Amino acid sequence: MSKQIVTITSAEVPVERAGAVVSVYQAILAQDVPDGFLNTRLVHDGQDRRAIRTRRRGEAAIDAVRAGPRAPAARSLGRTPGTAPTLAILIVEAAST
Repeated sequence: MSKQIVTITSAEVPVERAGAVVSVYQAILAQDVPDGFLNTRLVHDGQDRRAIRTRRRGEAAIDAVRAGPRAPAARSLGRTPGTAPTLAILIVEAAST
């Protein structure tokens, strides 16, 4: 069994543009979620730092999203002018429910 994967896409998003990130993120989540998707969160630090944390069943789920017709939801950070998102892909070693 493949270990779960967490992706974290983060970017500096000026407060005046934060609403655009939320709108795009919510619109993407209103669509069907890809196979292997477990959950996602859009979070911020109370200032300009925004991040989308997504948990998937394994590497095959990430490969399926990349090969699919739609861009991953986390790319909504990059659709906001003035942002330069970074991506981290992490393997879940241990978790609680």
